Amino acid sequence: MLSELESSTEESIDMARRRSKRRNRRGSSLAEARERMEEKGTVGAFGRATSKKIARAKAKGGLQRKRAIFAENMKKIAARRKRRHTKGGYR
Repeated sequence: MLSELESSTEESIDMARRRSKRRNRRGSSLAEARERMEEKGTVGAFGRATSKKIARAKAKGGLQRKRAIFAENMKKIAARRKRRHTKGGYR
C-alpha cells in the first residue's frame, strides 16, 4: 500500500515538474506543442498535410478533426514565416 502511494506521488511530482518547465520556459508556443506531442508520441501522426487530406479529416470529426485543424494552423504559420523572410531579402 505504501509503495503504491509513493510511486503515484513520484509520478505526480514528475508530471508537475514537466508542466512547470513548460510554463516557465519563455520559448514559443510551437516548441511547447512539439514537446507535448513528443511526450505523447504523436509527432507526425497526421502525415503530410495536403489540403485534400485536411478537408477529408475535418469531415470525419473527432481526433482526426483536431489533428487536421492543428496541421492547417501549422501550414499557415509556415507560410507566414516564409513570406516574412523572403520579403526582406533573406533567402
